[in-house]
Amino acid sequence: MHLRLNPARWLRAHAVTLAALVLICAHAVIVAALLGHSYFRQDDFLILDHAAATPKPGWNYLMGLGGARNGHLMPAGLAIAWALARSSSYNWPLASVVISVLVTAGWLAVGHTP
Repeated sequence: MHLRLNPARWLRAHAVTLAALVLICAHAVIVAALLGHSYFRQDDFLILDHAAATPKPGWNYLMGLGGARNGHLMPAGLAIAWALARSSSYNWPLASVVISVLVTAGWLAVGHTP
């Protein structure tokens, strides 16, 4: 049995998925362009300094409120800041890659809902 691939039919059947992927790629390019002209600002320095001064990120560090974070609960962000401060403090290209990966993963997660 010979299966023929009909490109027009396949494109029509997957048009929404392809459009979503095009939008995700376009958004990733825009985010990369914006991050290329950015740098750490304001409380980013305080968060990174606090992360660099913390030997191990325990419960108190991850669940801490106030101070440089102005009362925001952000345990995942603090864990990422701790990892960035440990690997290379004030390394904007590395931070940009992490931001780009997280933004793109968020887009893919939204587009992959059942």
